Amino acid sequence: MIENSTDRRDHQSFKIYQPCRVTIGHGYFSGGGNIKGLITNISKGGAAIRFVLKMAKPPPVGSPVNVYIAGVGDFPSKVMRCYDDSFAIAFRPRKTWDKQLVEKLDRLLPDDSDGE
Repeated sequence: MIENSTDRRDHQSFKIYQPCRVTIGHGYFSGGGNIKGLITNISKGGAAIRFVLKMAKPPPVGSPVNVYIAGVGDFPSKVMRCYDDSFAIAFRPRKTWDKQLVEKLDRLLPDDSDGE
């Protein structure tokens, strides 16, 4: 299920329930550095990810992470906010990556041109 979310950010965000895997340094989660998660909100600029495992300690804001979205690919990202069971991340596109990122995310995001 996907729903629009009202936001003042640069990109329109959507509620979505999409499995993902996050790779982060050891010590942040019990069980190691590859953690299964669920993307609960996504835009072309970043995502909110909820985790099944409780964090041992939240990673510092700005920490690099890699988010793998099944069927789409890898997204180098950085931590923007941390909570007990979730993160907010910003995608970190490379210079030549913007077009590829948009094409990949368009597979997940609904067509938002209906109302415009």
